[in-house]
Amino acid sequence: EGAGGIWIPAAKELTPIVWQVPWPQEVRDRLITEDNPEGDITNSDLEMAGLLILFLVMEAVCTLKSGHHLALFSDNQPTVHWVRRMASKSSHVAGQLVRALALRMKIRGVSPLTTLHVEGKKNAMTDIPSRSFGSNPA
Repeated sequence: EGAGGIWIPAAKELTPIVWQVPWPQEVRDRLITEDNPEGDITNSDLEMAGLLILFLVMEAVCTLKSGHHLALFSDNQPTVHWVRRMASKSSHVAGQLVRALALRMKIRGVSPLTTLHVEGKKNAMTDIPSRSFGSNPA
């Protein structure tokens, strides 16, 4: 239904941010599901898009400068792997999103992202913004 997340500053005195973005219907219509096996967007692609949006949110609310260090957590292993490698061999969509993230990082001059996988059961707080669109994942 949409993406969402929480940004909690570690070393900066900034207010934590909760953000949400609903996916446009055209994106939802392209998602590969049991009812739509011919789709061309995976759940992991949407997780990668959510991570890119998180970076854009960070750009909007704080001053990212050359050398700043950022850590982003995700419960999606493909997303974490793609960001660590800054490439995707398995998904054209994710590859484009990784390139967009790399461009934003280069423009800002930030250090390579530290990405960490946090399994879903331990990721309840950060799942709330994305799960609050009314979906009921199994």
